[in-house]
Amino acid sequence: HQSSAIQVLSNAIQESKLPLRILISCRPEAAIQDAFNHRNVAHSIYRYALQGNSDEIRKYLESKFDEIKFNHHLATLRPPAWPNRSSVNRLVQKASGQFIYAATAMKYIASREDKPWDQLNIVLNISDIITGNKPFGELDMMYFHILEQAGDQYTVIKILRVIDFFQVDQKSYTQLINP
Repeated sequence: HQSSAIQVLSNAIQESKLPLRILISCRPEAAIQDAFNHRNVAHSIYRYALQGNSDEIRKYLESKFDEIKFNHHLATLRPPAWPNRSSVNRLVQKASGQFIYAATAMKYIASREDKPWDQLNIVLNISDIITGNKPFGELDMMYFHILEQAGDQYTVIKILRVIDFFQVDQKSYTQLINP
Protein backbone atom coordinates (compact mmCIF):
# COMPACT_ATOMS: atom_id res chain seq x y z
CA HIS A 1 0.00 0.00 0.00
CA GLN A 2 1.28 3.50 0.85
CA SER A 3 4.29 2.24 2.80
CA SER A 4 5.43 -0.06 0.00
CA ALA A 5 5.01 2.75 -2.55
CA ILE A 6 7.20 4.98 -0.40
CA GLN A 7 9.81 2.22 -0.19
CA VAL A 8 9.77 1.71 -3.98
CA LEU A 9 10.19 5.46 -4.59
CA SER A 10 13.04 5.62 -2.09
CA ASN A 11 14.82 2.70 -3.79
CA ALA A 12 14.37 4.30 -7.20
CA ILE A 13 15.90 7.55 -5.98
CA GLN A 14 18.85 5.77 -4.37
CA GLU A 15 19.56 3.61 -7.43
CA SER A 16 19.05 6.32 -10.02
CA LYS A 17 21.90 8.47 -11.19
CA LEU A 18 19.44 11.15 -12.23
CA PRO A 19 18.87 14.20 -10.04
CA LEU A 20 15.33 13.19 -9.14
CA ARG A 21 12.99 14.82 -6.64
CA ILE A 22 9.55 13.58 -5.73
CA LEU A 23 6.92 15.49 -3.80
CA ILE A 24 4.58 13.44 -1.62
CA SER A 25 1.68 15.05 0.15
CA CYS A 26 -0.21 12.96 2.68
CA ARG A 27 -1.98 12.80 6.00
CA PRO A 28 0.19 11.90 9.00
CA GLU A 29 -1.16 8.37 9.43
CA ALA A 30 0.82 5.82 11.43
CA ALA A 31 1.66 3.49 8.53
CA ILE A 32 2.88 6.38 6.41
CA GLN A 33 4.93 7.85 9.27
CA ASP A 34 6.50 4.42 9.86
CA ALA A 35 7.41 4.14 6.17
CA PHE A 36 9.09 7.55 6.22
CA ASN A 37 10.92 6.64 9.44
CA HIS A 38 12.31 3.39 7.97
CA ARG A 39 16.12 3.47 7.89
CA ASN A 40 16.24 2.98 4.10
CA VAL A 41 13.97 5.98 3.53
CA ALA A 42 14.66 8.44 6.34
CA HIS A 43 18.10 9.53 5.12
CA SER A 44 16.88 10.48 1.65
CA ILE A 45 13.88 12.67 2.46
CA TYR A 46 13.08 16.14 3.66
CA ARG A 47 9.89 16.62 5.65
CA TYR A 48 7.79 19.71 5.83
CA ALA A 49 4.58 19.80 7.87
CA LEU A 50 1.88 21.86 6.21
CA GLN A 51 -0.25 22.60 9.22
CA GLY A 52 -1.67 26.08 9.40
CA ASN A 53 -1.23 28.18 12.48
CA SER A 54 -4.10 29.42 14.60
CA ASP A 55 -3.85 33.02 13.37
CA GLU A 56 -4.18 31.96 9.72
CA ILE A 57 -7.13 29.72 10.49
CA ARG A 58 -8.81 32.48 12.54
CA LYS A 59 -8.44 34.93 9.61
CA TYR A 60 -9.90 32.36 7.25
CA LEU A 61 -12.87 31.66 9.55
CA GLU A 62 -13.55 35.36 10.11
CA SER A 63 -13.53 36.07 6.37
CA LYS A 64 -15.92 33.19 5.72
CA PHE A 65 -18.24 34.35 8.51
CA ASP A 66 -18.21 37.84 6.93
CA GLU A 67 -19.25 36.29 3.60
CA ILE A 68 -22.13 34.51 5.32
CA LYS A 69 -23.20 37.69 7.12
CA PHE A 70 -23.45 39.61 3.85
CA ASN A 71 -24.33 36.95 1.27
CA HIS A 72 -26.44 34.25 2.91
CA HIS A 73 -30.13 34.49 2.05
CA LEU A 74 -31.02 34.31 5.78
CA ALA A 75 -28.42 36.91 6.82
CA THR A 76 -31.04 39.44 7.92
CA LEU A 77 -32.40 36.93 10.44
CA ARG A 78 -29.08 36.21 12.13
CA PRO A 79 -28.66 36.89 15.82
CA PRO A 80 -26.84 40.14 16.70
CA ALA A 81 -23.07 39.86 17.06
CA TRP A 82 -23.05 36.44 15.39
CA PRO A 83 -20.75 34.62 15.58
CA ASN A 84 -19.36 35.53 18.96
CA ARG A 85 -15.64 35.48 19.69
CA SER A 86 -15.97 32.38 21.86
CA SER A 87 -17.46 30.40 18.95
CA VAL A 88 -14.67 31.43 16.61
CA ASN A 89 -12.09 30.53 19.28
CA ARG A 90 -13.66 27.08 19.71
CA LEU A 91 -13.60 26.47 15.95
CA VAL A 92 -9.94 27.46 15.80
CA GLN A 93 -9.21 25.07 18.66
CA LYS A 94 -11.20 22.21 17.08
CA ALA A 95 -9.31 22.71 13.79
CA SER A 96 -6.01 21.92 15.53
CA GLY A 97 -4.04 23.62 12.77
CA GLN A 98 -5.84 21.75 9.97
CA PHE A 99 -7.29 23.96 7.23
CA ILE A 100 -9.36 21.03 5.94
CA TYR A 101 -11.34 21.08 9.19
CA ALA A 102 -11.95 24.83 9.00
CA ALA A 103 -12.93 24.67 5.32
CA THR A 104 -15.30 21.73 5.84
CA ALA A 105 -16.89 23.38 8.87
CA MET A 106 -17.47 26.62 6.97
CA LYS A 107 -19.03 24.84 3.98
CA TYR A 108 -21.39 23.07 6.36
CA ILE A 109 -22.20 26.27 8.27
CA ALA A 110 -22.81 28.23 5.04
CA SER A 111 -25.34 25.70 3.72
CA ARG A 112 -28.19 27.50 1.97
CA GLU A 113 -30.65 24.93 3.27
CA ASP A 114 -30.22 25.80 6.95
CA LYS A 115 -29.63 28.70 9.28
CA PRO A 116 -25.88 29.28 9.61
CA TRP A 117 -26.13 29.99 13.36
CA ASP A 118 -27.84 26.62 13.90
CA GLN A 119 -25.22 24.88 11.78
CA LEU A 120 -22.44 26.56 13.78
CA ASN A 121 -23.97 25.28 17.03
CA ILE A 122 -24.07 21.77 15.60
CA VAL A 123 -20.39 21.91 14.61
CA LEU A 124 -19.41 23.28 18.01
CA ASN A 125 -21.36 20.57 19.81
CA ILE A 126 -20.18 17.55 17.83
CA SER A 127 -18.81 15.19 20.42
CA ASP A 128 -15.29 15.84 21.53
CA ILE A 129 -14.93 12.19 22.54
CA ILE A 130 -12.71 10.61 19.93
CA THR A 131 -11.84 6.94 20.09
CA GLY A 132 -8.20 6.11 19.57
CA ASN A 133 -5.42 8.51 18.72
CA LYS A 134 -6.66 9.85 15.38
CA PRO A 135 -4.92 12.92 13.97
CA PHE A 136 -8.14 13.92 12.19
CA GLY A 137 -10.62 12.75 14.81
CA GLU A 138 -12.57 16.02 14.92
CA LEU A 139 -12.79 16.05 11.13
CA ASP A 140 -13.90 12.42 11.05
CA MET A 141 -16.64 13.17 13.60
CA MET A 142 -17.85 16.15 11.54
CA TYR A 143 -17.97 14.08 8.34
CA PHE A 144 -19.79 11.33 10.21
CA HIS A 145 -22.39 13.84 11.43
CA ILE A 146 -22.85 15.39 7.99
CA LEU A 147 -23.35 11.99 6.34
CA GLU A 148 -25.63 10.83 9.14
CA GLN A 149 -27.88 13.88 8.62
CA ALA A 150 -28.15 13.43 4.86
CA GLY A 151 -31.79 13.49 3.81
CA ASP A 152 -31.43 10.92 1.05
CA GLN A 153 -29.07 8.33 2.49
CA TYR A 154 -29.62 6.02 -0.49
CA THR A 155 -28.12 8.69 -2.77
CA VAL A 156 -25.25 9.25 -0.34
CA ILE A 157 -24.48 5.54 -0.44
CA LYS A 158 -24.50 5.57 -4.25
CA ILE A 159 -22.15 8.56 -4.29
CA LEU A 160 -19.79 6.86 -1.86
CA ARG A 161 -19.88 3.80 -4.08
CA VAL A 162 -18.84 5.90 -7.06
CA ILE A 163 -16.00 7.39 -5.04
CA ASP A 164 -14.94 3.90 -4.07
CA PHE A 165 -14.91 2.99 -7.78
CA PHE A 166 -11.25 3.83 -8.04
CA GLN A 167 -10.50 1.00 -5.64
CA VAL A 168 -12.47 -1.74 -7.45
CA ASP A 169 -12.59 -3.13 -10.98
CA GLN A 170 -15.36 -2.32 -13.50
CA LYS A 171 -17.31 -5.56 -12.92
CA SER A 172 -17.42 -5.01 -9.16
CA TYR A 173 -18.44 -1.38 -9.70
CA THR A 174 -21.39 -2.42 -11.88
CA GLN A 175 -22.51 -4.90 -9.23
CA LEU A 176 -22.29 -2.25 -6.50
CA ILE A 177 -24.38 0.31 -8.39
CA ASN A 178 -26.98 -2.22 -9.54
CA PRO A 179 -27.44 -4.63 -6.61
